[in-house]
Amino acid sequence: MRGSSIRGSPRKRSWTGAGKGRLLVTCRPDETGLPDAQRYELEGLARADSLWLLASILRRDGLTLADPRLRREQLDPLLRDLADHPLSLELVGPHLKSLTPEAIRADFGRLLAQFQQEAPEGRNQSLLASLEFSRRHLSPAAREALPWLGLFSGGVFEDNLLDVSQLTPEAWEPIRRELEGIALLRVEDDLQIGDRPFLRFHPTLAAAAAVPTLAQNPEIRQRFLGVYLVLMQALDHALRGSQSRAALDILSREEANYRTAVQWAVADQQIPAAAALGHTFRTYLERSGRLRERDAWVQWLKDAVGQQGFTEEAAAYERQHAWTRFTQGDPQGAVEQLRALIDRLRHATEFDPAFQLAVALGMLGRVLDNAGASAQAIPILREAVGHWAALAENAGGQPWEELLASPDHAKAATELGNLSAAMGDLANALSSAGEHAAALVVSEKALRIDQRMANHREVAAGQGRSASILRAAGRYDEADTRYDLALAAARQAGDKELQGATLQHQGNLAAERNQLEHASRLYQQALERFREAGNLGAVMRTYNLIGVVEQKAGRLAEARAWYEKSRERAVELKNQGGLGQAAQNIGIGWQEEGEAARERGDEPAALRCFEEARRSVEESLRVWQALGGKPSEADSWSQLARIHLRLGDLAAAERHAHEALEIRESLGLKEARRDYNTLSEIAQARGDLAAAAEWAKKRDDLLAELERRAGGGGGLPAQMLQALQRL
Repeated sequence: MRGSSIRGSPRKRSWTGAGKGRLLVTCRPDETGLPDAQRYELEGLARADSLWLLASILRRDGLTLADPRLRREQLDPLLRDLADHPLSLELVGPHLKSLTPEAIRADFGRLLAQFQQEAPEGRNQSLLASLEFSRRHLSPAAREALPWLGLFSGGVFEDNLLDVSQLTPEAWEPIRRELEGIALLRVEDDLQIGDRPFLRFHPTLAAAAAVPTLAQNPEIRQRFLGVYLVLMQALDHALRGSQSRAALDILSREEANYRTAVQWAVADQQIPAAAALGHTFRTYLERSGRLRERDAWVQWLKDAVGQQGFTEEAAAYERQHAWTRFTQGDPQGAVEQLRALIDRLRHATEFDPAFQLAVALGMLGRVLDNAGASAQAIPILREAVGHWAALAENAGGQPWEELLASPDHAKAATELGNLSAAMGDLANALSSAGEHAAALVVSEKALRIDQRMANHREVAAGQGRSASILRAAGRYDEADTRYDLALAAARQAGDKELQGATLQHQGNLAAERNQLEHASRLYQQALERFREAGNLGAVMRTYNLIGVVEQKAGRLAEARAWYEKSRERAVELKNQGGLGQAAQNIGIGWQEEGEAARERGDEPAALRCFEEARRSVEESLRVWQALGGKPSEADSWSQLARIHLRLGDLAAAERHAHEALEIRESLGLKEARRDYNTLSEIAQARGDLAAAAEWAKKRDDLLAELERRAGGGGGLPAQMLQALQRL
C-alpha cells in the first residue's frame, strides 16, 4: 500500500468502524507472528512535518531554513532520499551545519545503494544509510569510543560508562560533545551519579556501535559486572533511606543495562553476584508496582541459582518464590514451600544455614499471619526472634540487650536490624490475635533497637506499628499521638513517601473514629507528600481513600469523582491493579446511589444506578482475571452478586455468589462469610427459608471460628490445615 494515505482509505474505515478497537503492530515484514494480520506499510512524515522537524534540528546549531544553502528546491531531494524518516532526519540534519545538501546526497547516495543490496526492508534502507553516514563523519576518537556505548542499551549514566570503558573524563568530553552535536546521544542532567548526567542514546545507536567481540571479552564482562555491583550497593542504601524515589528513577533509566549485568553473571556462573543484583532488581520491580514482572524475575533466578545445588543463594530465592506464591493468592502453596525449605535448612550441611533459617522462619510467620492464622504464626515468629537474637550475640559477643547498651553495637548492625524486623512481625501477629498488651511490649523493644541504631526511617515505621496496635486495642488518643511521633521521625529521615504513608494511616484512624473531615485533611496532606516524592502510584491510592471518606459522609457524587480521578491516574500509569480497585469502588458507589434512590421511591433512577454499578464491577472483574488475582476476583464476583440481587436477577446473583465462594473457600479466606450471607438473602428472596437458615448457619459458624482464631484459640482454615498435615 505504499504511496497511499491511511486517511479516508477503505481499510482505515474498516479498522475504525463498528466501535471496536484494533491493535496496530509495527515490525519487519512478515514478522508479526499473529494470525489474520493485515499489512499496512508505514510511510515517512508528510513533507511539511519533515521541514518542521528539520527546522528544529537546525535551530540547535543556530541555523534556519532561511539560509540560502537550504532552499526548498535543495532540501526536497535530500528529504526524498531520507524517505522523510524522522530518525534519519535527526541523524543527517546536524551535518547541514558543515555540508551542503548536495554534498550529503552524493555521499548518502553511495551508502543507500549499498544498503539497498544488503537490507531488503524498504524504508529501513534510508535509516541504515543515515546511520552509516553519521558514523563515517565522526572523528577517529569518537569512532573508537562507539563500541563502548554499544555495550549499553538505550542509555547509561556517564559515570558508569567511564568506569566500564576506562576512558578518562578529559578524553571523553570532546567525544560527548561531538555525539551530542549530531544527535547520537542526548544529555539528561536532572538526575546524576557522581555529578555526571545520564546519556540518552539515539534509538539507532546500538546498531551503529555494537561490537559482539567486546561483549564476549571476559575482562570487560567482569568490569561491567563490577560497575553494576557497586551501583547495586548504592541503590540498596538509598532504597532503605530517604532517597528511595531517586534510586527507583536511576534503576528505571539503567534497567536494560542492569538486566544485562544479571544475565551475564548467570551465564558466567557468578551466582552470588547474580543473586545479589537480582534481589535489588526484585525490590525495584515490587516498588514500581510491576508485580507480575517481579514474580517472573524471581522464578527465573530461582531456576538459575538452583542449578548449582542447594546454596545460600538458592535458599534465598526459594524463599522469595514462596512469597510470590502468597501474593498471587496461593497461601497454601507458600506455606508448603516454606515448611519444606525450613526443614531442609535445619539439616543443611552445604553452608551455614543460620541466617537463611532465621529469614525463612520470619517469612513463614508473616504468611500465616497475613493469611489469618495469627495463632499459628506466633510460635514460629518467636523462634525467628530467638534465631536473630543468637545471631546478634554471635556477631557482637554479648546478649543483644547488653550489646545495644554498649558502644560496640555497630558490630552487629545487620543482625540487630533483622532482630527488630522479626520483633515487629511478632508484634503484628500478637495484635492480630488480640494480644494487644503483649504486642505493644514487643513492638516497643523493636523500636528501642531502631532508636539506638539511629535509623530514623525504621523508627518512623516502628512508631507507626505501635500506633496500629494501640488503634486495634481501641486506645485511639494514644494511637494518634504515636502517629504524630512517627510523622516527626519520617520528617527527620527526610522521607516524603514515609511521611505520606504515615499521614494515610493517621487518616484511616480518623475515618475509623468517624472524624471524616479530619481524615480528609490528613489524606490531602498525604497527597502533597506523595506528589513531592513523585510517587504517582501512592497518589492514585490516596484518591481512592478520599473517595471512601466522601462515601462514608454520604457525598456519593463527590466520592465517585475521587474514584474517577484514581481511575484516570491508573490508566496514565498503566496500573491494572489500581484500575481494578477504582472500578470496584466506582461500582460500589453507584450501588449505594441506587439504594438511596430506591429508598426515596425513585425506582427508574435506582435501576439506572444498579446497571452502572454492574458495568463498573464487571470491568474490575476483567482486570483481576487478567492479572490472576484470585482474592480480588472473588471480591468482584461477590459484589456482582449483591448488585444482581438488587436488580432482582436471582439466578445471576446466585451464580456470582458461588463463583466468589468457590475461590474464597479454596483459599481459606475469611470473606467467605459475606457470600454465605448473600446466598442466605437470595434463598429468602425465593421463599426458601430452610436454605436461607442453612446458609446463615454457615455464616455464623465461620464468624465464630474467626473470633476463636483472633483470640488465639483457633487454627488455620480447614483447607490450609489439611495441606499442612500432608507435609
